[in-house]
Amino acid sequence: MLMIPKKEEESKEAAILYSVSEKKVYNNFRFHIPRNYLYRTMTEGVYSGAGQGWLARGVRNLSDEFNNFPKNDPSLRITLLNPFRSQRTSSIALPLLPLPEKKDLYKFKVVLSADPTLNPDNYVVILLCMRSMYSSELAFVTGGRKYWTRPVGDDWMITDAIFYKGRVYAIANRGTRSKVITFNGKGSSVQASYTGQWLHDHDVGTAYLVESTEGDLLCVRRHAEPKACSTTDGGRLWGTEKFTVYKLTLNNRSGSVVSLVEVKSIGDNALFLGSNSQSMSVLASKHPGCQPNCIYYTNDLVRLNWWLHDDIVVPLDTGIFNMEDKTIAQLCPQISMEEHGSPLWITPTFSGLSTDSS
Repeated sequence: MLMIPKKEEESKEAAILYSVSEKKVYNNFRFHIPRNYLYRTMTEGVYSGAGQGWLARGVRNLSDEFNNFPKNDPSLRITLLNPFRSQRTSSIALPLLPLPEKKDLYKFKVVLSADPTLNPDNYVVILLCMRSMYSSELAFVTGGRKYWTRPVGDDWMITDAIFYKGRVYAIANRGTRSKVITFNGKGSSVQASYTGQWLHDHDVGTAYLVESTEGDLLCVRRHAEPKACSTTDGGRLWGTEKFTVYKLTLNNRSGSVVSLVEVKSIGDNALFLGSNSQSMSVLASKHPGCQPNCIYYTNDLVRLNWWLHDDIVVPLDTGIFNMEDKTIAQLCPQISMEEHGSPLWITPTFSGLSTDSS
């Protein structure tokens, strides 16, 4: 489902919950996110769809009451929220994460390995945030632990991450090139392995990792093209042109990436991607209204060609890409995304919702 902020004049009201498969708006959803939640400063909070029915909220810590951090220390307070659960089980505070710089975030993404309420001491959280177009932060924490773990390795820029078969895989960028990397290790020592072929070179776009319904690890490249309009400061606007999907072959022992093979079809799969939500896949045949062999996407706030200073991505670039005929359809025709703001993906954990009768 899509969680969509209300319009600016309705910003204090609850968000809209829209079922993509049913093409319906649910009207008894009572969770609020600000319209410009991704553009606000960290003191006001940013949100991410973390999977398993959970959201994550990140807020800049400005007090000294948490873990004896100095006042105004550049640290991040993260809370897991489940709008579909009772109040008693709908909020989990994670350890405070110190940040090296006092900067707002261009990207904030949280990924869960499992449902925290079902696995309170055996779930892992990935935090991915970008403090600038050239600097990222990746950290892990296990349920019940007091401290985050940062991986040991070179200072690559990480733009996406996923749990897959007991390991963490990520999209790592260096210069104009990207590759899929593997993280190994436990506790306070997590090592990055950078073996594997480059994903692309001198191409405008970004990439996502998602597990297919068949259990394959897929890397999905999002290609951008310049639009006719331009920004007020002279920069060109970019929007999604197409997607390319690769199936990854992994080393059975080390888990490292051996090869990437392009696939022309994803069959009955429907993929759901976005910079602010955990990527996921479903069988379209089991979800009436979902289109097979299609990619549902929300906007990616990371500058698609981040190495060029004068170009930015279209702020609300959403749609449904058909892998067969390469066409793009509207994601949510009933709602103007420009009026409402950037949506995020979330998976309800129960069916006690009612639809909008209008």
